[in-house]
Amino acid sequence: MNRKPKYKIERFIELLIQAGVTGIEPIKLAMLLNSMNVHRFVQQLRSEGVDIKTKPNFSLRSEYDAKLALACLNDRRKRSGANELSEEFIKEWLYV
Repeated sequence: MNRKPKYKIERFIELLIQAGVTGIEPIKLAMLLNSMNVHRFVQQLRSEGVDIKTKPNFSLRSEYDAKLALACLNDRRKRSGANELSEEFIKEWLYV
């Protein structure tokens, strides 16, 4: 099966997870996503139960939120024909 193009919300989740506890600066996140409307991604994930801190940097609040964000990402990846990511992807979040 061919993989559909990656959606910005997928990239947003990946960047949040990779940013770790310190998070990612809003302007850097906007540049990496090529979108000045980053808060719509925050709202989308919050509606799925993921708690995201937005000041001073964008970051996930806890290990639980990292696991939930990974589950949301994997659900989207599965629907678009990509392989799911393992918990190894959130390793820096585990046991924080």
